[in-house]
Amino acid sequence: NYDVILFSSRYIENAVIPSNIKIIGSAAFQNCIHLKVVTFEENSMLNTIDDFVFYNTPFERIVIPPTVKRLGELSFAMCLSLKKVYISNDSELEEIDDCAFDCSVIEDIFIPSKVKKISHSAFSICENLRIVEFDENPNLDFPSICKALFKDPFPIILVPAKKSL
Repeated sequence: NYDVILFSSRYIENAVIPSNIKIIGSAAFQNCIHLKVVTFEENSMLNTIDDFVFYNTPFERIVIPPTVKRLGELSFAMCLSLKKVYISNDSELEEIDDCAFDCSVIEDIFIPSKVKKISHSAFSICENLRIVEFDENPNLDFPSICKALFKDPFPIILVPAKKSL
């Protein structure tokens, strides 16, 4: 059984990621300009969405499997139709790399409690980003994260009641 996706046809319209896949390799779906739907099979074992994986693809929404620990550099950058990114409360996500969502049109995002690192410019030029919701997270310094990541227009930041900005 293979557990890595390295490359996809650039003409693909619908991608169903098998549950045994652990890594989507760098640029695997980059510039797949016809890709409209990305889904993950139930019980996904996906651990890493590597650098440039979905760079410049036109899908509108994605549900990140809870097993994913890393979103690589520019992994969703230039996704000019990407409005919704669903990350569950029980997500294992730990790292969001540089420019992961650069120039996407996401409107809101949830940052789960296990995130330890959000790299600089992870959400740069996300002009439609209005709500960023953080789960209870002792690993993040909220004021410095917010100042480093978000430019004008500054989104609404929702933090747990025990934290403050």
